[in-house]
Amino acid sequence: MLKKEKVRNCCTKTFRFVNSNLTFFSLVVPAIVILAGCCYYHVAPLYNLKETAYQQQQKDLKTDFVKFHNDLGIHYLYVGQTDAAKVEFNQSLAVDPLNQTARTSLVECDIFSETSAAKYGPMITKMQLDKLLKENPNDPLPYLYLGTFSLVRAHNSDYAYDNYSKAINLDKSVADAYNGIGVIYYLQNETDQALDNFTKALNVSPWNLNYLNNIADMYFEKKDYEKANDQYHSAWILDPNFLPIYYGLSNSYRLMDNLEKARYYQEMLVEKLADDNITNLESNKHNTITYPTKSRQFISLNDYPEKKYYAYYNIALTYYLLGNKAKTQEYLKKANDLHISKNLESDVKKRLDFDIELLQENQPNLINKLDDFRTNNIYEMKDKLDLK
Repeated sequence: MLKKEKVRNCCTKTFRFVNSNLTFFSLVVPAIVILAGCCYYHVAPLYNLKETAYQQQQKDLKTDFVKFHNDLGIHYLYVGQTDAAKVEFNQSLAVDPLNQTARTSLVECDIFSETSAAKYGPMITKMQLDKLLKENPNDPLPYLYLGTFSLVRAHNSDYAYDNYSKAINLDKSVADAYNGIGVIYYLQNETDQALDNFTKALNVSPWNLNYLNNIADMYFEKKDYEKANDQYHSAWILDPNFLPIYYGLSNSYRLMDNLEKARYYQEMLVEKLADDNITNLESNKHNTITYPTKSRQFISLNDYPEKKYYAYYNIALTYYLLGNKAKTQEYLKKANDLHISKNLESDVKKRLDFDIELLQENQPNLINKLDDFRTNNIYEMKDKLDLK
């Protein structure tokens, strides 16, 4: 009974308190509830807005990242650097696996690599390139590849020129198209036009070693050996391990009657040719060295056995002119120890003939000595290394 009485008294007091403070409960409590609601109404959207802004920022960063690597990859394709382009497109796909630009460009990389390596027959390659053009007729890259395919595989300079021109009309930053047109003019003995197009390629892609080397070769063709050496040196400063420049650089110095400088760069070349880490660099691995003969036949040295064979014979010629018989014998033996095929040996010796004839034109006092080297050391000498 006592407990019931206590509960009844407590309820009575509570009722009296609420009744006496009715104004407080009827006005203040609802006001607190309304204020809390207003706070939520204003604060929640601000929080959501902040979250949305962060998400948008992340999305923009992702878009910028992908665009940067795609643009860089396309630039590499425009200058013929397929492997470097693949790295950039794979970077894009790592962030955005469904990015269509990167996916399509990787397909183009594979087709271009197959075209350069002659992996498939001409018909299949042509079908692949035509399919790319049909899917995107405003893409300059298939035209670039068709130009290279036509020039290298089909030996059709006219068709190659048309496709290179179409690539340039679509995008004037396709440097390799200018370079391709330069090669066409070079093969046609139009040295000035070749030089002009190689220069255009270099203007689009400054410090490009291949374009610098091509420009130097054109000055060499024009017998302006000082300008040729300026360009060879520019390439050499950019990358001392870029092997093609050493052939032209040493030959230029020899034609300028600076045999010691010629020997210096030839020694550097044969040292680097013995280093697999250097010969396997991407810039050297697929680099074809093309030379004209006196009759404007063109000789291509593709692999390192024949490139070494030429380098050894060439430095042997320089040492012979310097009167160093021991070194001449050493390098002639190195050349013959390579045991390259008769066809490749014949191609290299045609180039050596060209070198000797140029030297005889520039230095008539060496005519007899050069004829002696050619007769006794290039054509007749096989196993013996006796020098007159």
